[in-house]
Amino acid sequence: MSPSNQAQLGELLRTYRVRAGLSQEALAEASGVSARTISDLERGQRSSAHLETMRMLGAALGLSDDNFQRFLTSARPDIRPEDGRPDELPPRIGPGSWSASLPGRRAPLVGRETDVTRLVDLIQPASGQILTLTGPGGVGKTSLAVEAMHQAAPAFADGAAFVDLTTVGRAEQVPSAIAQIFGMSSSSGSAAEQLIRLLETRELLLVLDNVEHVVDAASFIAMLAAGAPRTQVLVTSRVRLRVSAEYEFPVQPLHVAERRAPLEQMRASSAIQLFAERARTADPDFVLSEQNLPVVAELCQRLDGLPLAIELAASRLRVLSVPGLLERLDRRLPLLTGGDRDRHPRQHSMRETIAWSYDLLSLEEQRFLRWMSVFAGGLSLGSAEALGHALGLDPDRSLDTVTALVESGLVTRSTPSHAEGRFHLFETIREFGLEQLSASDELDAARMAHTLHFLEFACAGAPRPYDPIPVAWVGRLATEYPNLLAAFDFLCIPETAEQSLQFAAAMGPYWHTRGPFSDWQPHLSRALDLASPEPTVLKVHVLFWMSLIQGTSPNLSEALATASRCVDMANEVGTTSDRAAAIQIMAWVQDCRQQLEIARELREQAMALWTTVGNSYMHAMCLFLNAGAAFALGDLDRAQREAEQAGATFRALGDIDWGAGAAWLQGLLAVAAGRLDLGAAYYEQSIRTWLQSESASRWYRPLIGLADIATAIEQYATAARLLGAADEMLIVGEREPTSFDQPGYARAEAWCREALGDAGFEEYRRAGRAMTPDAWLVEAEAIAGQAARS
Repeated sequence: MSPSNQAQLGELLRTYRVRAGLSQEALAEASGVSARTISDLERGQRSSAHLETMRMLGAALGLSDDNFQRFLTSARPDIRPEDGRPDELPPRIGPGSWSASLPGRRAPLVGRETDVTRLVDLIQPASGQILTLTGPGGVGKTSLAVEAMHQAAPAFADGAAFVDLTTVGRAEQVPSAIAQIFGMSSSSGSAAEQLIRLLETRELLLVLDNVEHVVDAASFIAMLAAGAPRTQVLVTSRVRLRVSAEYEFPVQPLHVAERRAPLEQMRASSAIQLFAERARTADPDFVLSEQNLPVVAELCQRLDGLPLAIELAASRLRVLSVPGLLERLDRRLPLLTGGDRDRHPRQHSMRETIAWSYDLLSLEEQRFLRWMSVFAGGLSLGSAEALGHALGLDPDRSLDTVTALVESGLVTRSTPSHAEGRFHLFETIREFGLEQLSASDELDAARMAHTLHFLEFACAGAPRPYDPIPVAWVGRLATEYPNLLAAFDFLCIPETAEQSLQFAAAMGPYWHTRGPFSDWQPHLSRALDLASPEPTVLKVHVLFWMSLIQGTSPNLSEALATASRCVDMANEVGTTSDRAAAIQIMAWVQDCRQQLEIARELREQAMALWTTVGNSYMHAMCLFLNAGAAFALGDLDRAQREAEQAGATFRALGDIDWGAGAAWLQGLLAVAAGRLDLGAAYYEQSIRTWLQSESASRWYRPLIGLADIATAIEQYATAARLLGAADEMLIVGEREPTSFDQPGYARAEAWCREALGDAGFEEYRRAGRAMTPDAWLVEAEAIAGQAARS
């Protein structure tokens, strides 16, 4: 438009407006054109005027045909007279005609401050993007969108409009549903065409809520966004639209603090804050306390931080206590009901919320999801492909199905920095899947497929009996430990007794390395109880691991009986290696019974057999245990000599776990000989080596040793922190300090309490429990340096 045309348009518009007795604001209200646009036109500041804008202004001003044609020509000389007839105008609208559709803020939005800020920053006129909030049902997409809408709407000249598509049955009905918000009918032309004509000049925030079930309307939404360049479209959907202009904004569950986190961290957790907020609605006297915070943290964790699940659980406090609520979470879905009546029915319970998404899946995707529910703790892509194979799908089809489930929000994917990514079901979704699996009579078939897969997984790469335990194999099993336990549990029936024994033998080295011991003793017992009475080599292996764990329990007579049974069976059906191992485990039990001379004699027999078969690994283990016995008997020189020999062999074999153990023992012996500097160096080496392994259950040992040295050089705060770190590792491994560790622990604690006072000691010890392994190493280096200078 030329400057002269701009001036003529501005003068005409001002004249017609004044003649109609309207202010700029009144004309804006009547026409639906923003007051800013009207002001720009009157002042000649607009470089163009859209046909739709002219039509809307002409209708609001009540112009005659001649005056409207003159008005139109001043803005658009290129327009034919028939293109601008007022009788073709769409219904006159203004912000007041759709503002009533905007939902209010239901309640304070807890834990979403950062998300709201990020989202409001992204919501801009003429951004050219469709913003799609994605996430599973119950994660709070709508609440987040509503809050962002209220904060962002003032930046849009034409405000905001909100369209709830929940009740729209088909994608082709979406244009009409949106048109209804603007008071439009579809009598003249299609609703889609009218909408684009209407919105092409609008500066509007358009929120489309619950799009997932009409996602085939994505192409129309993209066309609408392109045809209305100053309209920002904000979508909530459990699946992506998958259009080029889309910017996905994943909405994550709320942060949940660990049950054993410091109280301040638990109190600051957004999931716990939401629970407390909603709990006070059900029980006005509810307050977070030191007593209930850990329970609330576990409850929120088991609800996966999903806001809807947390709110539904909190509403139960009208009847239940927090501990009572937690006890009933083994069956979550019957509990998580009773949502607010002003919510859509599908949000009245978690079951209905999940069913909404489940019903949108194909039959093949539904079946895959059902079978996924038997996995505990998630699954890898390899396991997903194995599941697909059990369902008759090739790897490509399995990948496509998993991708569809991830995009539906029913499956989530995590990507640890050290691994390939894992797929998870929220526990509420997993429970729903198990219900559907039972209803379809597929539960046993799914569990058997899962069990056979993980039996093969445990055996693949497992060490041969009495060989070094590969760190990588232990790491793989650690990732799948919940699945392995679930599979083992399913196998422990008479029909699969032999397979359960095979599973127990395969898992023995892992349980020995990782613990916690309380997990594996009952499983080994069940496998042995189910097995036939005939002696077998497989039973010898299981009895070996069983004796090892029983030796750490108070019931040493039981351990002695199991070790005797192992020796007898190895002599009857075992190889030379089996006989050596059985004698060695009997020596271990005698160690635990404080029969150290008997234990040494037995290990000498075992060492001779290990030499015969050329097993330097087990021979070195005997040396290591002999060194400990020699130390206990007061023979320090022999202990140091045997510990050094054992350590050299373990290092030559590349065995990280036992190499770290040998360094710890050498540190203990050095301190006993008065060499604090050498002891600190060995303990530091032990920590560094053990941190390369998966054997967290033993990390406490050098920490106690370093704490003992720290008190000797008067570093009491450091010693108290290290004792706290050791306490944490003892809890993780479900252990107690051994007779080798207890004197140093007791000595360090006594000196620390005397130097720091009880309150000071406990404060530093609490800080130590939260220390990271990197922090341990910093402390270890400092102690080693100071000990060397002392």
